[in-house]
Amino acid sequence: MQWGRVVEIAEGWWRDRRRRLIRRYARKVFANWHLALSRPTTKQREAAGRFLHTLSAASLSGAAVIVGTAWPFHFWDVARILLLASVGVLCFLCGAVMSKGER
Repeated sequence: MQWGRVVEIAEGWWRDRRRRLIRRYARKVFANWHLALSRPTTKQREAAGRFLHTLSAASLSGAAVIVGTAWPFHFWDVARILLLASVGVLCFLCGAVMSKGER
């Protein structure tokens, strides 16, 4: 057997092994994500609720900044303000439901 052929076989084996390891790792990661999203624990729900409350505060702050800095208002400014305010209220409500604790 030639030396080049041995290297080629070894590289092919390693390439296949690497693919299998990546697939196995990806399956585990996606399974954990699916489990966390489909049946979250109480702590995960509370953490998601806190995160949504943080997003709510950020979007409402962004809307307030636009109101304070954009003068005279144009159509796109009003659209951005309404969008940020509605996203803020929606995140606040979802965060309130998520951070209730146990069902």
